[in-house]
Amino acid sequence: MLQNKHMEYFTKEELIKIYKNGSFNIENFLKICENYELKMKLREDLSEENEEEFNEMGLMQAIDNITALLAVMKKTAEDGYTFNSKKVILYGNSHGAYLCHLCNILMPNFISLIIDNSGWIYPVHINKDRRSLAVETGKTKIKVVFDYIARNIIDDHKIIDLSYLYSQYNNKAHIIAFHGENDNIVTIDDKRNFCKKIPKTVFNEVTKDNLNDFIFKNTKHGMGANFINLFESVMNNLNFEFEKSSDFNIPNNQYLESEKYRYIFNYDCGILNFVKCKK
Repeated sequence: MLQNKHMEYFTKEELIKIYKNGSFNIENFLKICENYELKMKLREDLSEENEEEFNEMGLMQAIDNITALLAVMKKTAEDGYTFNSKKVILYGNSHGAYLCHLCNILMPNFISLIIDNSGWIYPVHINKDRRSLAVETGKTKIKVVFDYIARNIIDDHKIIDLSYLYSQYNNKAHIIAFHGENDNIVTIDDKRNFCKKIPKTVFNEVTKDNLNDFIFKNTKHGMGANFINLFESVMNNLNFEFEKSSDFNIPNNQYLESEKYRYIFNYDCGILNFVKCKK
């Protein structure tokens, strides 16, 4: 949302477009900014967050995804349809890719393939030192600040740190990761080193020399990826074959530890429940 001091940059007609229908229109705003050479610091409107409802950025989001996945698979099996339970593919971009990894860790030996486009290793907006996002449009540079209240509520950062979690996890999923050399959220070196430590992982570095409009348009975070074309390219060039099974089995229970807590992720009732215990 624009602050009062930013209003003077734009004409009355432009402000009407920016606040189309009375609300801030990000697409119109970025398009108009292309006509200027500005440096702006904006703050994301997170005023509706509270301790009961907030963007948790980690375990609960992963559990939501797992719950939805298991519900669809269970319903499909109950309705008499067959599917290959050894071909479970998770595909995500940025935070979505991070959640794919977190789901993989919470569902031992269940996920077959992860396609990771620009996934981060840790929810950077939870970190007090890295809660901003840089955006460039034309010659305008914008810094967007995110003050998620989760950073003041979450008391265990190890349980949402993928490097820490994979260090105590025997990965069985195939992982194919893509990352831009100029990613400003997770550096290419950090992502490369992260992927090196995980078995069955292929790391693809996207540079200006291998850009094409068909899949990747730039080397920044997200790389302007065409998600459908990227998925089809990965699936058409796999160097392995999926196992086959028509059996629907719930994941194995998972036990994780951090410096502060023990976590039990239990599937005995067919859905995921978890318990957090102090050491």
